Amino acid sequence: MIKNKISLFLATFLIIGFFFLALPEKVLSQPFCPGNGEVINGSLDSENGPFQFSRIFRDAVSSNCNPPKAFPGTFGNAQQNYNIHEFSIANGDSCVTVNYTSGNCETSALPVAYMNSYDPTNLSLNYLGDTGTNAAGLASFDFEIPSGNQLLIVVTSVDGPVDCDYSFTVENYSCQPPIITTPIPTLSEWGLIIMTGVLGIVGFLVIRRRKVTA
Repeated sequence: MIKNKISLFLATFLIIGFFFLALPEKVLSQPFCPGNGEVINGSLDSENGPFQFSRIFRDAVSSNCNPPKAFPGTFGNAQQNYNIHEFSIANGDSCVTVNYTSGNCETSALPVAYMNSYDPTNLSLNYLGDTGTNAAGLASFDFEIPSGNQLLIVVTSVDGPVDCDYSFTVENYSCQPPIITTPIPTLSEWGLIIMTGVLGIVGFLVIRRRKVTA
């Protein structure tokens, strides 16, 4: 009887162990390092956002590296949707050029560059530069980013949430290659707890059996 119980628990242990070992490790999304001229596609989603309640003022001045453009201020408090593109850390001081193509967003979106983080409630924080306009077609702007900092390109709507697609390239941005993580089989926390419990039960039954037969 005890032998049958031990066999049952061993079989249960093997099944549970196989299941939890088969669970892959989570792979975190890593920012990437854009190559010069590499086309980066993006879109704005009016249903799922994310959203903010202002936008930067369109002053018709495209930013430059020297002198850098001062933050142009904000405009209105209407809801806008936006999309963030994160790139890996700069490994050298760079005068970066962004070439933005409006696509079917036409005059409905505006690209802005930020450093390290973006706060939709404080649009001046970490501001680097922008096109100064939401004109349809191609628009370029330049800005400097110091070594050791991360580049973010944020594209926002200008007249309320929209659904549309755009693209852009990033030139002269020297950055670190992204960290690549490979999925490997691993035990989850619950897997370890369950397997430890099963092993404890099996050990207890084995010791008990030895005492009975002694």
